[in-house]
Amino acid sequence: MGTNPRRALAGGVELRSRLYGTVVSTNLTPGNRAGWILRGLRGGLSDSGRQMHWRAMPWDVFSHWSEEDARAMQAYLHRLSPVTGALPAPRPPDSADPPATVLSFGDRARR
Repeated sequence: MGTNPRRALAGGVELRSRLYGTVVSTNLTPGNRAGWILRGLRGGLSDSGRQMHWRAMPWDVFSHWSEEDARAMQAYLHRLSPVTGALPAPRPPDSADPPATVLSFGDRARR
């Protein structure tokens, strides 16, 4: 099956752990929510205003970028081809999740 390059940076990669629950990577293309990028880089806030998990979006590192670097990233992401579609919401930890010492990744994009 492989990876679809048209969906690069379109979100949908699932991260599961019994410690953190399940989070799904965000669509960074202009298709759904391009306006939140600077807010996400600077303060870790999603387009809905929810605090993003630092493992899903390492905003704690990105927040130290210069203004020029942050705006360059925003400009790059705005030039991507839009990909639209809904992604699953985060969910709390579940007993079926991998142990706390293990992180499980997978493509769960539902579009």
